[in-house]
Formats: sequence, structure tokens, C-alpha cells
Amino acid sequence: MAEGRVEIEIDAPVKKVFDFVADVETHPLYDGEFVESVKITSAKRRGKGVTFTQVRRGANKPSDSEILEFIPNRKVAWIARGSKGDVLVSYWFKKTPRGTHVIHAVSSTLLDDPERLKLSYEENTRELANLKKMLEEG
Repeated sequence: MAEGRVEIEIDAPVKKVFDFVADVETHPLYDGEFVESVKITSAKRRGKGVTFTQVRRGANKPSDSEILEFIPNRKVAWIARGSKGDVLVSYWFKKTPRGTHVIHAVSSTLLDDPERLKLSYEENTRELANLKKMLEEG
């Protein structure tokens, strides 16, 4: 299973960055190129076990997702189940003198295809750039 990983420094406190990313319904705001919408489907709205559906651009049906790891201000990870295969999406957060270092990784057998891995890297680089812009301006 291949993994695509990108990193960025955001001039904002860890709590602010973590809270924004961990609220999965914000995902389309900074990754609107790939994710059209997110809707939480569980009664629980925050933390491990939260379930949600994602509508990906160009997909013919929503994918079911679930938060698998939730360590406040350190890590959030979820699995997105799709008709072509599952994708593990992870974010790590670390306090730095300037703000927050964010690592974003995507793991999937779908990324075993070098072209898909390249496209994932490019998309996730743009996603983190959007996240940085939003959180530093807001």
C-alpha cells in the first residue's frame, strides 16, 4: 500500500489548526477540489467513532467514512471507503515556535499506481496551502 505525504508550517496555534481539521465538515472548505461535501451521520459529532459521508467530485456515490484515531492537538485519522478501495487519511499536528507543523498522509492501494500517487501529492499540497491561507487569514 503506497502513501503520499505532504507537510506545511501554519502560523496559527495547534488547537486552532487541529479543531478546524478534526471537524470533518470543514474539509470541503480547504479541499474543495476533491471533496464536494461532508455530512456527519453519527449522533456523535467529535472524536473517535464519528461516521460521515463524503461526496467526492466526479464520484457517482458518497463514500462512508469513520474517524479511527482522535488525539486532541496531535492526530486525527479516518478511513474513507470507496467502491475502488479504501483510503486512510491522516493528519499529525506539532507545536512549533511559529505555530503548527502539519503532516498530511494518504494511504491506499489505489496509490500503488505512480500516476495516482503523483496526482494525490499535487492535490494534497494544494489542500495544505489552502488550509494555511484560511487559518492564517482568519
